[in-house]
Amino acid sequence: MAHWLGPLQKTGVQMGEGMVMEQFCHVVGAETQAWICYHNLVTLEEAVKLAEDYEESLTSSRAEVPVEVLIL
Repeated sequence: MAHWLGPLQKTGVQMGEGMVMEQFCHVVGAETQAWICYHNLVTLEEAVKLAEDYEESLTSSRAEVPVEVLIL
């Protein structure tokens, strides 16, 4: 995830956003972190939206599993 912190050709604002992005990725779960990294996002806003959508899709897909399958 540290690729956001590379100082080459980045402004102070971009570096600050990269640091916040890095912190955000440490807060979310490992699956969500991997999903964010896979998409190689640039802004924190993009990462938050993607993480919310991803977490929602996980929650809804788990809710659709029949109870009988969960017991086995």
